[in-house]
Amino acid sequence: MILAASCGEGQPQSKTTEESPSPTLQIERATDQVLNKFDDLYEYNDNDYGEKIVIRTDVTLKNLNFISIGYEDTGEQASFFAEDILYSINELSPKKALVIKTFISEGNPSRGISFLDENSIKRYFYISENGMDSSLSLIEFHKQ
Repeated sequence: MILAASCGEGQPQSKTTEESPSPTLQIERATDQVLNKFDDLYEYNDNDYGEKIVIRTDVTLKNLNFISIGYEDTGEQASFFAEDILYSINELSPKKALVIKTFISEGNPSRGISFLDENSIKRYFYISENGMDSSLSLIEFHKQ
């Protein structure tokens, strides 16, 4: 089960999709309250005009990549795919979160993450913003 927590105004909300077992991933806007939970952070500046977001997990993830997302509309169904690796870390742990300054685009997602799960399966997620409350989510997609 994937649990991708969303944080907008108020309490975090959760979205669940049925997949193979997976860690809990959380994405939210970087506030002092969130950042103060960590002694150490990975930081990457993707866009000077963007906003800071935090990605964290409850288990150690290997080979985490911050990626650009491509989009293809085949007429019947839209499909997303990983384009370029923009930033990479060997390991993301519960004690050390990833802070990224990036632009969250409306409409089609342009950024996401990939990592190896506990079964050494490569997983892909794109960053999505809810148009109603501006909360953020990580939505899993399958590489084409």
